Formats: sequence, C-alpha cells, structure tokens
Amino acid sequence: MAVRTNNCLICSGTDLKQQNAIVNPFIAKRVFNSKPFTVKLLKCRKCSFKFFDLRLDDNEMDKLYAGYFTADWTKERRSYEPWLINQYCNIRFNDKNYINKANMVARKLKKYIANLGVQIKSSLDFGGDNGRVISRIFDDNVEKYVYEISNSQLVPGVRKITDPSSRTYDFIMCMDVLEHVSYPQGIIEKINKAAHKETVFYFQVPYEQPDSPGTRTKWIIQQFLLLILKFKIFTLTLKKGMFTHMGEHINYFSKKSFRQLMENAGYKNIKISIETVNHSKFISCFAQR
Repeated sequence: MAVRTNNCLICSGTDLKQQNAIVNPFIAKRVFNSKPFTVKLLKCRKCSFKFFDLRLDDNEMDKLYAGYFTADWTKERRSYEPWLINQYCNIRFNDKNYINKANMVARKLKKYIANLGVQIKSSLDFGGDNGRVISRIFDDNVEKYVYEISNSQLVPGVRKITDPSSRTYDFIMCMDVLEHVSYPQGIIEKINKAAHKETVFYFQVPYEQPDSPGTRTKWIIQQFLLLILKFKIFTLTLKKGMFTHMGEHINYFSKKSFRQLMENAGYKNIKISIETVNHSKFISCFAQR
C-alpha cells in the first residue's frame, strides 16, 4: 500500500516546503482505481531534492509499469492524455535518441577512465529496457547485460539477467530510472551488490523542475486541453493542486541533491555535469566506490 513521507528521501531532512498537487487521472485510475486525489509536492530546503510525498509500493509500481508503452498501455494512457502520446513515443523510442545518448556516454566514459587504469570487459545496464543503449557503447569485446523487469525483446549482443547480484561487472549504468522509483537509495544499494571495488558507475536522470515556469505552463496547457477534449476527466481534476500533476516522474534532482545521493552510497571520484541530449537536459554522473 502506498505511504506518505514527511522526510527527505536523500538527506532525511524535515525542513520541507510544501505545495498541493494531484495524482494525474491516468495513474489514479490505473494504479488506485480511483479519481485523481490530492498529494503534496515537497522541496527539501537542505539538499534541494523535490519529490511527491506519495510513495508507491512494489505492487503498485507493477500496476503502473506492466506493459510499459505497449499498444494497450499506450491506448489507455492516450484516453486520459490525448495531447502527447504519439509524439512522445516517437521521440522516446526512435533510434536517433538512443544513438545520441550512447555516443555521449561513450565519449564521457573514455575521458573518465583515462587516468584510472581500469579495463572494462563486462557491463550491466540496470533498467536498460532492451539494451539498445549499452549495445552501442561497447563493441563485441565487452560482455553486455541488462537487468529489466519488462519483457522487452533484447537487441542482438545483449543478454538479460534476473538477479543483478549473481555476479559483478566492470561497468554499471542506470539511466532514466531513479526519477521513477519510490526509494532511490534502495535502488542504489541493489546496484552496488553487482559491483566490485574497481567498478565504474554511470547514472543519468532528467534535469527538470516540477515548479519551473516551463513545467507550470505545460500543465496549464494540458488542463486546458482536457477541458476541450476530455471534459469529464477535466472535472475530476477540479481540486487543490490541479495545476501540478504527479505523473511517472516522482523525484526531481538537482546537482546538489544528486551528489548527496552518491555520497550517501559511499561513492568517490564523483563527476557530475548537466548534459543536453535530444533537446532534453540530464544530470550525468560517473563514480566509483
């Protein structure tokens, strides 16, 4: 069962700024079989981490992501969000998107390990979908594995594992995962079980803010489109927080809060930067333990 948290998930701080928000109609129905309801968007004044107070349990996460972006999942989401699905899917899943991401990681990885004296012969993409990013970072001389809960069809040259702690890897990457999960530090602990003392880690999360003018404008436009195109759904959102939606992304990192997350996990040689890939900004982080 989902729980509410009043402590920062990164630094355990209790000095939190609050504002009203709602669970978006698609998630409210798919996960909770309910109408949209009010939640809190919290900002930690100590580490600047922003997050929604509602934390889904494993069963609820499975409900949300089962069949992620399959035809049926997309059709259901489109019935609540008619404005973006086709365009979003085309951008998210086209090959150019993955190629650009892979090229950026490969370029920065080469620079990062230049003075470390490490060799990468095995690699793991934690939450790596079908492996199409990691397959483009390394050639056939590097073993490539993916840990993924979905049933995506793997690209050639990549193998799937069901237990990431069954062995260790020289390189572990985790991209576009930590913004979705209820407890980021728990995922980091799971990743660490697949590492040895010289493993190189790479993390990537969106660099976005739920209370920025651009995001606020987007949500206002979406509410207007609901009013015009899905009036019945629009009426369900008429409550406090209707212009701030809790969607798939429930965690919002700054460079400061992401560094705190890395330091909490015992990482060293932390290199954090803001990168732009496919017109979107990301926090990019290399580290070791």
